[in-house]
Amino acid sequence: MIFARPSAARRLPAVALALALLLPAACSSGDIRRATDEFKGFVFNEDEAQANKTRKLMVIGDSWAQFLTSNHTFDHLLHDYGYPDYYAGSTALIGSKAYQWAKPANLAAVTKLLIDRKDTSIVVLTIGGNDLIESWNTRLSPEQADREFEKIAAHVETIVRTLTLARPKLRIVILGYDYPNLVESLESGLSDANQGYYKRLGKPTPAQVNGAATALGRKILAVAARVDRVEYVNNFGLMQYVYGDPQRGLAPNSVPFPGNHREEYRPFAGGRIDLPSPPEAMFQLPKFTDSIHLSGESYYYAGQNAMERYIDGWLKNE
Repeated sequence: MIFARPSAARRLPAVALALALLLPAACSSGDIRRATDEFKGFVFNEDEAQANKTRKLMVIGDSWAQFLTSNHTFDHLLHDYGYPDYYAGSTALIGSKAYQWAKPANLAAVTKLLIDRKDTSIVVLTIGGNDLIESWNTRLSPEQADREFEKIAAHVETIVRTLTLARPKLRIVILGYDYPNLVESLESGLSDANQGYYKRLGKPTPAQVNGAATALGRKILAVAARVDRVEYVNNFGLMQYVYGDPQRGLAPNSVPFPGNHREEYRPFAGGRIDLPSPPEAMFQLPKFTDSIHLSGESYYYAGQNAMERYIDGWLKNE
C-alpha cells in the first residue's frame, strides 16, 4: 500500500506546532470544560472557524492526541476524503495516562462531553504510551512486564466500555503508536527529555523498547476485539514503511506494512522491530529530534491508516 502524500498545507511548520503545544490558549477555543482538580489540564478544544460545520470526530487522549489536534490532522483528512462539512473536536492532556482517564470523575467529564455533543459519532483515542514509560523498563522479567501491560489494557478497556455504554451508537478507533526513536534523538541537542525517557526505560535497545510497545499493543488489540464498536489501528512500523530509513539502507515501501484486520494482523509488527522509527518521521526543531512524537506529515499518515481501515467506511455508511 502506498499512501497519498499530504500537501504542503497539511504539514504544519515545526515552530508553529511548538507554539501551539506550549501555548494552547493561542488556539481559539470556543468551549472549554475542566474536569477534577487532578486533571486541571483537561480541556475541550473547538476552533471558532468550525462553528458552521458538523462535528463527527473527537480526538481524545495524550500528547499524540494533542499533536493530532495542533496539526488539525483529522480536519485535513476529512476534507481530503470528501467530507468538507465535518470536523474533529478534541480533548487532550499531554503526559496523561490511561489510569487517569479511567478514574470515575474524569470519565464522567468525558462522558458528558459526548452526551452533550450528539453529532460526534466517532472517537479517536490515543492512550497508554505514558503508562508504558512509567511502568516498564528493561529490568522487568517477561512475566512482570506482562502483568504491567495487562493493567494498562484493563484501564483502556474501562475507558472504551464506559464511553460506548454512554453513547450506544458511538464508534471508537484506538489509534496505535509507532516505534519510538531512541537513537538519533539521543544524539540531538536539547535532548534532556529524550535522555530522561531512555534512562527511565533502562537504556533499551530498539528491539527491547519496540518489543515492549508491540506487546502492549497486542493487549490493547485484544481489548478492541472484546468490546463492540471499538477497533484498533496498528501503526507499528508505518514510518519505516513510508519513509524507509536512509541511515540504515532501507528504501520506502521495502518493509512489511503494519498488520491489520484484513490480514488478521499477520505480521502484527510491521517494519523492522529491531530498528527505530526513522528520524525523518519524527517531530523536529533545529538541532532537536523528538523520540516519541511524529512530524505533522507523519501524523497525517497515521491518521490516514485509521481512515483507510475504518473511519471512511463508517462515515459512508452513516
